[in-house]
Parts: sequence; structure tokens; C-alpha cells
Amino acid sequence: METLYTTHASEVKTTSKATSKYITLVEKIYNAENKPQEYKGTVESLLWSSFSKMSKTRTTWKRVTFKNLLIHMYTEGCYNVLKSHIYIQVLANVSTFGLKMVRPIERWQRPNFDPERQLESLINHCFAKYPTPSFLVSSFYEPSLRYQLWYVQLGSGKSVKTLKGLPDKFTSKMMHEFRNTPKGFSVRQAIIRAQALGFGASQQYAEELTLSRLSQVEGNALFWISVIQFFANQKQITHLILCNILEFLEARIQRDRLFTMKGRTLESLLSQAQEWYLEMQKMRNKANYLSWPPSGVTEMRLETIKDGSIVTYVAKELLTSDELYQEGCDMNHCVADYIDDCYAKETSIFSLRRQEGDTIKKLATIEIDPRTLDILQAEGNCNTPLSPEATKALNHWISILGIKEKGTCSNQVQNIPEDPPPPIKEFSDIHFGTRGWGIILYLIIRIIIALMH
Repeated sequence: METLYTTHASEVKTTSKATSKYITLVEKIYNAENKPQEYKGTVESLLWSSFSKMSKTRTTWKRVTFKNLLIHMYTEGCYNVLKSHIYIQVLANVSTFGLKMVRPIERWQRPNFDPERQLESLINHCFAKYPTPSFLVSSFYEPSLRYQLWYVQLGSGKSVKTLKGLPDKFTSKMMHEFRNTPKGFSVRQAIIRAQALGFGASQQYAEELTLSRLSQVEGNALFWISVIQFFANQKQITHLILCNILEFLEARIQRDRLFTMKGRTLESLLSQAQEWYLEMQKMRNKANYLSWPPSGVTEMRLETIKDGSIVTYVAKELLTSDELYQEGCDMNHCVADYIDDCYAKETSIFSLRRQEGDTIKKLATIEIDPRTLDILQAEGNCNTPLSPEATKALNHWISILGIKEKGTCSNQVQNIPEDPPPPIKEFSDIHFGTRGWGIILYLIIRIIIALMH
């Protein structure tokens, strides 16, 4: 029956490759005086640098385990692992738990030629006496010893409930979801995914939250748990809106530690986030305010009657950096990135709006090349395709200007139809006047004279 090592790390018995230069180098550096060394991009300097970080007096078992891993990996032909600074650091992290291995290193055999799969197999061999979540292997690529210890503890048969450092209010359902996290997530992402699922989010939405900036925030753990719970109870929202609100919340909680999610609604948070975003953009660009003259493309103003009321459609050119920031804030897209292009007269941005009485609704943001009069982009709110109403208004503007839609919109569902070509007349439908016949007769005479010469 296999047990945990609790006393010392045993020496690896090497094969015939023990006389190789690499193994001789490992032994030499292992036995040399321990001095701080810097990694200089070579295999030798990598070994010196790694061993220099391991004490020869306090944690001797870590140095022994590290040496044994290097020699056995070389013996098994895992050369790509031994040449990589990242993979060597993984072996060093594995060595930290050298006294808790459940199987001897020398019994491990290389499963394939892929270095990351080799390391995953090695970690599983050393620590996983029982089935262990494969996503936790990623913890050995990170500096957190706590997450690495979680892998070792779960591999030895302990439950998720016994792990130290789990978030508060981590329910049984969350623990179940955490243990069953698919491969490919970091430990922090696995925690957020488990919390979202535990609070009732769908699998798809939980992964959306997992891949957001939530996995990067620090501090105020209870507040961010309440944020995850808030979004888990919302219907599916776009990634852009989620990112905007999370960025706002991160800035707000840093400024006001008493800020809470209690009583908040999605609509109020989105409104506050938009106001904050616009204010921040104005502050960042106050010293760099830009404006530019009109491009020469004619703006549109179309008045129609609908249900007895006058409805006006306007295509207005945006001529300042503030107007572009406001447009991006109102329409939830990144049109402000085009400030420099507009200032350089390389592109022109228009805002298509619908006005009925005192109510103004923005329908689309349109980019036009002022040199060729091509429509480069036509996007709705959050970069969605144009609504039928916006498409109809845009088509009217196109017919007035005689421009064409280039078809480079990133979220295009319906192409803007072009005007049909004029019908081709039959020859019998063509009528010449007296002047026309005179020109023809003159040309015939000129041709005859030329032939005579």
C-alpha cells in the first residue's frame, strides 16, 4: 500500500545515461557552494539559478527532490522540459512538496513527447493517490503554494471542504462544482465559476463571468462575492456591458469601502457605469481635446409623418473628441478609438438619430471614408446589426449622396441594398433629333475623306 513520504526524499537510481554531461553538470551544481546566481539564457545558468534558491541546510529534501527530478526527466528523454525556464520552475514547485509524494520518482515513465503533458503526468504520478481535478495542475505554473498544496491534499484523499483558504460562504454545491471544473481554467477562475453556478447561473453565463476581470480583482472578498451573486441572478447580458460595470465597480469600491450591492439594479449600475466612464475619459483627455473641420460629406435631415407626429431622422457628423466619447458611451462601443483618424481626416464618423418631439434616440454609428465616400462601418448599439428602421433611414441617405456601402462592418447581418441600375433601352426606343442626324452625317463625310487620302 502506497503512503505519503514524511521523512526524506530518496535518491534516484540513474540508468546508463548517468555518465552524460547533463547529469554530471546537475551533480556538480548540486554539490557546489550555494551562491545567488542569475539566469543568463543558458541551460547551465538555469540550473545554477534554480539550485541557488534552495537552501542546503533548511530544506535539503527540496534540493534532493529537484536533483532527482532533473536526472530522471533526462533519463526519460524529456529534453524540451529541461531546456525551458518555465518548465524548470514547475519542477522546482513540485520539489517543494517532495516529502508528500505518494510514488517514487523513478517509477514514472514518459507518456509522450509533449512537455506539458509530460509534466501533468509527472505531477499526477507524484501526488494523485486518488482522482484529482486536472485543472489544478495549472497551479504548479503559478507562484501560489496554497493552490499547489490543494492539489497535493486532494490527491491524498482529502475533501474540498478541508482546504484552507477557500472563500467565505462556499457552499456544498460550490465545492462540488469546484472539484468538477473542466481543464483549462486557472484556480481563481475555477472558484468564480463554482460560485456563479452555486448562486444559480447557467453554465454558459458562469463561464462568461469566469473569463471577465473578476478573476483579477484583489481584496474586498465579501463585496466581490456579492457582485458574483448579483450577476448570477441576472439574465444573460453582453460581455461589453459586463466589463463596463465591473470596471466601474472596481474603481468605486476602491474609492468608497462602504459601497455595497444591496438594492442595486442592472439598469442603475449600467447608467452609473456609463456616467463614470464618460467622466474618466473626459478627465484623461482634457489636456488633449481635439476638434476637426467637417469632412464635406453632406449631413442628412429627413422629416416623415408617423401616426400624425413628425419624426425626423438626422445623420450628424461628430467633430470633436468629446462627441466621439459621448457616442461611444451612449452606443456601448469603441468609436472613441477613431479620434486620431478623424483628426487626420482619414475617416469621418456620423451619428444616425431619430427625433420625435423632445425625444432623441440614437440608431447607429456610421463610418465613411471622406475620400472615396465608401461606408466602412454601420453599427447599432453594442455593435449589433442595424434595425430595419435604421437601415431604411441609411438607405435614404445613401440615395441622396450617391455613395455605396463597402461591406466591412464587423457585425453585419443585412447588406444595405444599392439602387437598381437603370433599364437598358432597346435600339428601337432611341430617338435622334435633327442635331443628332447632322452629327452622324458629318462623321460619315470625315471618314470618307480619310479613306480617299
